[in-house]
Amino acid sequence: MSDTPSENSVDLQKLRGEAETLILKFHELADALARYKTPADAPLKTGQLREISKTIDNLEGMKIPVPDELRNLKTDLLSQTHQFEEAENIFAMVEQELAKILVRIRENIGVHSANGERRARRNSGDLIPRSALRESVVKSLKAHNGRAKTSVVLDEVGEMLKSKLSASDLELDDNSKQPIWRRNTCMERRVMVRDGVLKDETDGGFWEFTARFAATLNK
Repeated sequence: MSDTPSENSVDLQKLRGEAETLILKFHELADALARYKTPADAPLKTGQLREISKTIDNLEGMKIPVPDELRNLKTDLLSQTHQFEEAENIFAMVEQELAKILVRIRENIGVHSANGERRARRNSGDLIPRSALRESVVKSLKAHNGRAKTSVVLDEVGEMLKSKLSASDLELDDNSKQPIWRRNTCMERRVMVRDGVLKDETDGGFWEFTARFAATLNK
């Protein structure tokens, strides 16, 4: 027995929610990896580590005590170098696996190449930062005593940011047919719920501050 259209609709809504959660996780991963960005002086540190290691080997070979400061410097440089390399390895792994996953999804659902190219051109660097979306949501809700309808919040966020929205922000999402910035604001709401800023569920399509977050605004 085949699934009914309503059952398929429920499944797609569930899949969309799971996809949005995954996207948020990747944003969190990107933010976390930013702490391990390879610095401009990384080659210099690698060279220092090489020379310090040689010096320690020579001292030990001559049975001369190695100063603690030298050992500590080597340990520190090793730790930093390892962190940078590991961050790059994580990026390479994610890049490789995501490429495979996207190819598989494209084959499974038959994504049109024109749409795929347009999405590829929609560089995340062209989109308004999530922090700006969050700030605007907070401003909107503050103006309504911490609680307002979803449509009201989104309309006010759009008004506040209209001079900052890029062409990519204004493109329509292929699935929801709403502007990208509007979709991303709804996705940022999920993060705000996770962070304890907004309530998870409210009646009648309202967005509302949690009591704890509202208390911080009144301090």
